[in-house]
Amino acid sequence: MLAYLAWWGNEGARADVVARQALAEEPGHRLAELVVAALEGGMPPAWVRMP
Repeated sequence: MLAYLAWWGNEGARADVVARQALAEEPGHRLAELVVAALEGGMPPAWVRMP
């Protein structure tokens, strides 16, 4: 959840670190995998307006 909140708050580096820590503790954790996938794909939070 911390990784998701960091991603939503536009703190990509923090989200990446926390998500990868979560995956190290619990491999296959779905929310952590989704956050990593969003970060790797360059997907911004929904509130960010794209030009």
